[in-house]
Amino acid sequence: MTEDEWWESFDPKAMAALAVASPRATERVLRLYLAAFWAWQAPRLRQTGGRTELAARAALIERWGDEGAAPAEALEIYAATRVVFFGPDAKEAVTATAGAPAGWGARGKPAIRAAAHFVRELFGPWPFRDATADPAWLTSTVAALAKGIYEDRAFDRMPILADALQDAGCDDAVVLDHCRNKKSRHARGCWVLDALLKK
Repeated sequence: MTEDEWWESFDPKAMAALAVASPRATERVLRLYLAAFWAWQAPRLRQTGGRTELAARAALIERWGDEGAAPAEALEIYAATRVVFFGPDAKEAVTATAGAPAGWGARGKPAIRAAAHFVRELFGPWPFRDATADPAWLTSTVAALAKGIYEDRAFDRMPILADALQDAGCDDAVVLDHCRNKKSRHARGCWVLDALLKK
């Protein structure tokens, strides 16, 4: 898969194989991918109780990624259920999660697209090249916006961040398009925000 193909692909299993082998595949980023996908999937379950439970579990995984340590509740759930995304091997969990929707029949089609989307959201171009931020872009305005978006989950402000980046001299179309894409569902671990926040 080339980088051009990566941006258009809806083969999350193949994309995950590249992503987990990239320098960006830290424990934090891998767990945040899991959290983003399963939080997206939670409202799509048929049973209300299942939706609530899956959303809570996705929140636990996000905590695991952000805090760097497994919450005790996550370890208890894994010990009792062996739920894939609580597994101790984050790369294995991401690979299994990205491939899971392929086995869900017709109802898996939107999930396949979402799984691919979130690989791109979290990893950006990293499987192919370094995507660190140019220090010249890191003005006080850009830094404050990026920090606020991350902490408040205020992803609706991403287009404002793009304008601030452009004012700071950013002419990277991939970065600016990512911020301005109103159809994109952003998540904690967004590769652009992480680059700006040096996470």
